[in-house]
Amino acid sequence: MDEMMHTREAVEKARAALQAEASELVQVSRRLNENLVEAVRRIWRQLLLIWTVLAVLAATYFLVMVTVPLQVRQSVVPAARSPAQSILSDTFPEFPAQEELAGLLNRIREAQYAKDPELFLSAYAPTLPDLGRKREAMVSLWQRYDYLDMHYHVQDLQAVGEGVIRGTVTWNFTTRDRATQAVKNHIKTYRVQFTQVFGQWLIQELEAIPETGPARPRPH
Repeated sequence: MDEMMHTREAVEKARAALQAEASELVQVSRRLNENLVEAVRRIWRQLLLIWTVLAVLAATYFLVMVTVPLQVRQSVVPAARSPAQSILSDTFPEFPAQEELAGLLNRIREAQYAKDPELFLSAYAPTLPDLGRKREAMVSLWQRYDYLDMHYHVQDLQAVGEGVIRGTVTWNFTTRDRATQAVKNHIKTYRVQFTQVFGQWLIQELEAIPETGPARPRPH
């Protein structure tokens, strides 16, 4: 009888211990679940913050890529033609097609300021000798020099045939060496033949008049 009582007590104690352990396991599991839920919430908050930052950076990068090149061109070109930096002005005698020819020279100048090879070549007839070599030489000059100011002076214009005009163009221009930041003024004179090609005036022939001074950058 005593043995049965001892056995029953042992069983009761074992059951109570199991219940206590089960209750503790439930509490531990509940705490783990709560911690897991909180961890997931924190992860999502951090991911949301990261996504927001990435979106802001992407939007900023896009705005910079779109606006900066335009701002650079706007800041370079007007500054190059600022009256405060230049005491010269273009001169062009009264002549038929004066407006079209002046527009052609203005295009060359804009190409120099913007360092735009396609705009530069659009002023020349496709049959101009060594046009590809001229493009390479101009790009090479742009890598070394910035053109700060340019003005042209046109003289001795004469019509020599249907859609053909010859004259002399002198360029006064200022360059800055990109390596040394040295600024220099230059004068270069050309004998030019303008030819009307499919209704558009282009430079068909170009001959540099030799300079008496040291070699300098040439605008075209």
